[in-house]
Amino acid sequence: AGLGTLRPLNDDQLLTMLSFLSGKDLGRWVQCSRFSYVAGHHDELWRDLTLRSAYAERRSIDFYRKWRDTYVLQACRAIEQSKGSGNVSSTSPSGEDEKSSKADDSDANADSISLPHLFRPHIPVEVAGVYSDTFYRSWLCRSFALNPSWLNIETIERVDAKEMTADRFVTEYEIANKPVIVKDATASWPAIHKWNRQYLIDTTRGVTFRATSGAAPLPSSFNMESYARYCDSAAE
Repeated sequence: AGLGTLRPLNDDQLLTMLSFLSGKDLGRWVQCSRFSYVAGHHDELWRDLTLRSAYAERRSIDFYRKWRDTYVLQACRAIEQSKGSGNVSSTSPSGEDEKSSKADDSDANADSISLPHLFRPHIPVEVAGVYSDTFYRSWLCRSFALNPSWLNIETIERVDAKEMTADRFVTEYEIANKPVIVKDATASWPAIHKWNRQYLIDTTRGVTFRATSGAAPLPSSFNMESYARYCDSAAE
C-alpha cells in the first residue's frame, strides 16, 4: 500500500495523523507513494490548514478551485510580498488566463482572481488501485442521487399564499399540528428578480462575511466573490 510502518493504521487514523502536519510537510508526504498521494490530497486536510492560517493571520479567505490550491495560493502571495514582487496574472475561476479564456456569459464565470506568477494550480494525477470508503465519502455525498420512487408520493397539502391567512394557518395547521407548503409567498419580493450572483458581488464589494461549519475547526471570513467560488468548487 506504500505506507511502510504506517500500514496498520486505518484510513481515518491516517487522516488524523496527517492533520498534524504543516502544509510544507503534507506537500512532501504526497510525494512518497501512490497511496500517500491520495491520502495527502484529501480536501479536508487542506481546508483545515487554510482556515488555521487565515485565522492566525486575521485575514479573509480568497478561495480558488480547491482548498489545496487556496492554501498554496496564499503561501505564494506571502513569498512574493516578502520579496517585494507585485507580479500577478488575472485568471478566471476555471484556471485559464483571461486573455485565452473563452467569453462566458454565465454568472459562474463572471468574477476573476489575481494570481502570483509563482503559483501553479494542482493538476490531479490519476491513481488506480486505491479503494477507501473514507476518501470516497466526500464524492459520494456530493454525487448521491435520490431514488425517484422516494418522491412519487406527495402527502403534504399545498396552499397558494393568496388563499392563506394568519387565522386559517393557526386554525387548520398550527393547532392541528399539520404540515403545509405555502406556495408563491415570495413571488412579489423584489429580491426574487434582482438578486443574482453578480448583483450580490457588486453590492457587497469591500465587505467580508463570517462563515463557519460544524465540520470545520475554525470560522473564517469571505467576501461574496470568494464565497461564490467556494460554492462552485467545494466537495465537502
